[in-house]
Amino acid sequence: MVSNNDLISIILPVYNGENYIAHTLASCMKQTYENWELIVVNDCSTDSTLELIEEYSKKDPRILIVNNKTNQKLPKSLNVGHQMAKGELMTWISHDNIFDINFLERMRYHLSSTRSDIVYSDFQIIDKEEVITGTRKLSSLDNLLLGNPIQASFLYKREVFKSLNGYDENLFLVEDYDFWLRASLNFKFSHCNEQLYFFRKHESSLTENINRNTTKFQQYSKALTMSYGNLNNNMFSETTVDLLVNLHLTDRKSSKLSGYKVIKFLNLTIEEISEFEKVIGLTKTSCSKVLIEKIKKNIFNGRIEISLCALLYCSFYWPETLLLKNNYNFKRLVRSYLNNPLRIC
Repeated sequence: MVSNNDLISIILPVYNGENYIAHTLASCMKQTYENWELIVVNDCSTDSTLELIEEYSKKDPRILIVNNKTNQKLPKSLNVGHQMAKGELMTWISHDNIFDINFLERMRYHLSSTRSDIVYSDFQIIDKEEVITGTRKLSSLDNLLLGNPIQASFLYKREVFKSLNGYDENLFLVEDYDFWLRASLNFKFSHCNEQLYFFRKHESSLTENINRNTTKFQQYSKALTMSYGNLNNNMFSETTVDLLVNLHLTDRKSSKLSGYKVIKFLNLTIEEISEFEKVIGLTKTSCSKVLIEKIKKNIFNGRIEISLCALLYCSFYWPETLLLKNNYNFKRLVRSYLNNPLRIC
């Protein structure tokens, strides 16, 4: 009998996924690594989703079905599925995406060979007809504060989920990003440089709904603010939370927030740093002078991301500023920005 140490649990939360879920289920069944279980959490679908799932479950006993009694949304459904899971390795997939045939085998190998806790891979982008329209080459965690480099293709140890107490059910639309932010404080990530997943872009996807739907966009903004605000017992000041959230929002095409609002926060941050210098009588080093000048220059040039890197450097350099709290775990989170000041300047 194969032990649960070798079992990989796949969680598939779904609400009204009749258009694509058959392809997702088929991609699980075709995996070259065969010791898996698939837990499908049906979140009160009103279309033919349940009938399709039941049809595939009859074909393969490794497919298990959970029917929520009421619509619970994505983070709650993820937790329901994970709590049922028996495997020591876990992943989840959206009902409109597809695994490469080697996904489980290669991701499991990479996780083990790098002695990591979490592995994420590159992927290909497909349209609603499954035509490949592009590829996504992912980056390191250097810019984790500015976005989600993990994206859609990942595998992690059960202990990661348990340690984080699962996905925050109050953070619908940013539950995955919040999960990776919290995980980054204590677990080792590894990037697998292989395309092992197919991410489907279509008009009714959740990502597109955030961009097009004003209500969803507002939900996303609120959840993002809560995520940063709650991170590691409120390690960020209110100003920094506002700055980071607005940097995310201005990245989205549908955002109506002006660059002026972001610039206002950056200017306020510079004022905080300058005021702190006066209070303690700190003399600027040549390095800090260069950084401050580059911040100002980048503000006027609209290069906000580089400005944030410089701000993080200044805040770390003077850890008692009003901008950021002197918190060891926060330092760990942004340390990747700071390894090479010349690079981030």
